[in-house]
Amino acid sequence: MLEGWMTAQPLPPVAAVILGALLLFAGRRLFWFAVGAAGFLVGFYLAWTYLGPDPWWLTLGAGLLLGLLGAVLAALVQKLAVGLLGFVVGGAGAAVLAEQVFGLPETASWIVFVVAGIVAAVIAGLLFEAALIVLSSLLGAALVVGALNAPATQSSLVFVVLVALGLLAQAATRPRGERRRERRRRRRDG
Repeated sequence: MLEGWMTAQPLPPVAAVILGALLLFAGRRLFWFAVGAAGFLVGFYLAWTYLGPDPWWLTLGAGLLLGLLGAVLAALVQKLAVGLLGFVVGGAGAAVLAEQVFGLPETASWIVFVVAGIVAAVIAGLLFEAALIVLSSLLGAALVVGALNAPATQSSLVFVVLVALGLLAQAATRPRGERRRERRRRRRDG
């Protein structure tokens, strides 16, 4: 099912690295962009899988349509959009792990995709800010790693390092006032 998730790149490698870097280091600030990028990748991947790469305009059009829908959704209904982002990224990541690490068959990976996607969507809705940082870092790292086309062992290491860098960079760029308000809210609530 998803064995081509990170290798069937809809973009040339340079564009995938640039898009991935934007998501890694500014995904939280570019929220609508992160959701739109996830929608584009899902639309492209589904069209590529079920319709094939030809005609290219149909595959690209499906990606652009879902990307635009995701960006509009992000602008209008933020909590729902981050839940959708959590469902797509969490479900796809778990399905890829299920197939590649545990060797589950395609039918089982679909079940893993749906269950993990629902869990990730709920968590993303509850922990909006942190979920946005984590999900945009995961998606950005997946794009960069997919563009590199390196062997699996190297890809895994690069993926983990990139996710860590994205998490640190985005957490460090939060405005001071926002961090203070969050600390006060935690003290008041807990």
